[in-house]
Amino acid sequence: MNELNTLVRTSLNAYKENIGTLTKVLWPYILVYSFICVSIEYLDQTSIFITLLIALVEMIISGLFIFAAINIIVGVQPLHGVSSKALLIYFVATLYVFIAILLGMLLLIIPAFFVLASTFLYPLLILKHNQGPVEAISNSVALTKGQVLHILVVLFLFSAIVYLSGWPIDIILGLNIFTDIIISTLYSAASTLASLYLSVVMLNVYSKSQIKHNKNRQQDAIDATPLL
Repeated sequence: MNELNTLVRTSLNAYKENIGTLTKVLWPYILVYSFICVSIEYLDQTSIFITLLIALVEMIISGLFIFAAINIIVGVQPLHGVSSKALLIYFVATLYVFIAILLGMLLLIIPAFFVLASTFLYPLLILKHNQGPVEAISNSVALTKGQVLHILVVLFLFSAIVYLSGWPIDIILGLNIFTDIIISTLYSAASTLASLYLSVVMLNVYSKSQIKHNKNRQQDAIDATPLL
């Protein structure tokens, strides 16, 4: 519980420190993406294929948002150094994770949440460290070991807050389509900006995992050293 509280508080403080910069740099992308999301909701789409395709695209874009936010926080350009190869690898890895989540949803939903939490770091590992799709996913599973429950709690709390905050919006909607689109777009933009908090959580989880990994390597080196 102490580790979870530390993760939440540390991430929240870092997010508050960087919210101004995040807003200034990312607001055009956030607003355009939010407007697209709202527009899709108003389209009369009943096809399961279209629905899944939209969900996949949203996963890809949200990953790019997260990576851009991480770069801003560490002091570099939002998408600096992201090659077309890295984006292709990221797309393939996202497809793998997406399929795994769908399979998890078929198995009483709970496994899907564990897939989501254990693969939490794969966008960072691909876009910042140029790892392949399988390598990034497997390394994310290894690095999040022991922190999966913490990540699940953070994701659950965040989703619950966003969901509950949308209730007043649902009450207001219904005046006319123009007003509905404006209100929904602003709400989606706020939700997207708030979701960048997860980028800070990702950065903290990764940093903590790296420290733990380095300590384990040092300990293994000490244990392997022959006694004189």
